[in-house]
Amino acid sequence: MMADFNAKIDQITAGVSKVRLKLSPISDFEQVFEKITRFVEHIRGPKISHDELSVTKTLAGPFTTGGLLVLLQEPRRFHPWPHGAAEVIDDCKTLQSLDEGIHLGSEGNLTLEQRVSLLDVRPFLVKADNAHLDSDTWERLYDLVFQAIEAKQPDVLLCMGKVAVNALDARLGSLQPNVWKRVKIIRTTHPSASVNYHEQDVRLRQDLLKSICEACYSLNGKWDEDTWQERYVLKKCHVPSVISTPSPWSADLTDVRRVMKFLDIVMMLCFKPNYRLPTANLGPRAETHFQLQGWQRNWLSYSREFKSADIGSARHSRTVLIPIFEQMNRCVRKTSWFLPAYAINLHDIQDTLLGLTPMFENACFTLASGVENYIDAQQITEGCDEGDPSLAFLMERMDRITTQASGLWENRSQTVHRNVRFIGSSRVVPML
Repeated sequence: MMADFNAKIDQITAGVSKVRLKLSPISDFEQVFEKITRFVEHIRGPKISHDELSVTKTLAGPFTTGGLLVLLQEPRRFHPWPHGAAEVIDDCKTLQSLDEGIHLGSEGNLTLEQRVSLLDVRPFLVKADNAHLDSDTWERLYDLVFQAIEAKQPDVLLCMGKVAVNALDARLGSLQPNVWKRVKIIRTTHPSASVNYHEQDVRLRQDLLKSICEACYSLNGKWDEDTWQERYVLKKCHVPSVISTPSPWSADLTDVRRVMKFLDIVMMLCFKPNYRLPTANLGPRAETHFQLQGWQRNWLSYSREFKSADIGSARHSRTVLIPIFEQMNRCVRKTSWFLPAYAINLHDIQDTLLGLTPMFENACFTLASGVENYIDAQQITEGCDEGDPSLAFLMERMDRITTQASGLWENRSQTVHRNVRFIGSSRVVPML
């Protein structure tokens, strides 16, 4: 019986010796990344969670040599790690703007999740939360990060922010010259400087996009500043597919322009002719299209107090316009960090336009013309025609009000000059 059993075992295992498992060797870059992980776990105390490690490793990849590597400073304190890399990017202004810029610069061929490596010079650590670590420990961590970069051998290194740039410059003399002489290094500011701390600074936003585009174009050796100026500053670029427009928002260019023209003129008429007007928000996370300064909000609050003023007066007219401006201001959103791309909330716009009365039209024309009690009977009659609630009719009525009010403003006897930076949203800035 034992002989039969042994025979069966020999039969089952006969081919095992011929089996060859094809295992992919771990890359040098991945090996150093794992060394970084072990080092950080040793010095930071709390173990790196599986979700944080998984997302950080996904963004650090691919673990092949060459390509584009972006070096930032450190992770944000709180990221939605359990929801994956896509949600982490979308939840963070820095990563979201960087991802969009890479998508633009590579013409859709690269994203942070695909074919771009992202490392922090302080991976897994926020320095402010780790005051117990001495300078030697930080330097050892930086050394490991640059070992990883050397193992990656990127074609282009986009070094973003003073911390990353300083760490790089302090080591260039001691790094492997045969590796680094082939790396195109681009030093620039950290994305957070533009999207978190100076969100309304147009030039800083342009410089951010320019650096990202230079990094992407340099992968193929095709960077040309004049071409970039023509493509992006002169607006010869389509809105990338990475920018989504959830329902009930619409990005239809014609409708967006119609609504923005109406919002522009209504906003302008809410302020006295010699007052500085609000600027448009330059970021897609803003809850309103126009950004109001404190004194501008105070002016609107003050102006609302004149509901008992004479009907047809400028003061009373503003009390009629201000609620409509505030509602419409919430119906327009910027959808891109870099391009003049916008979306409108059609549902809320329809509700707002349904509430427009003949008194609203008269208030617009009074403020636009500078003539109190201005009444255009024909225009008001057209505006009240049958009370059609359809969006198409309401948008046509909105266009009539925009055209009439704009014409009256341009033709008034003493037209007040407005600085273009403080007029229409489409002309607020040269690029954005």
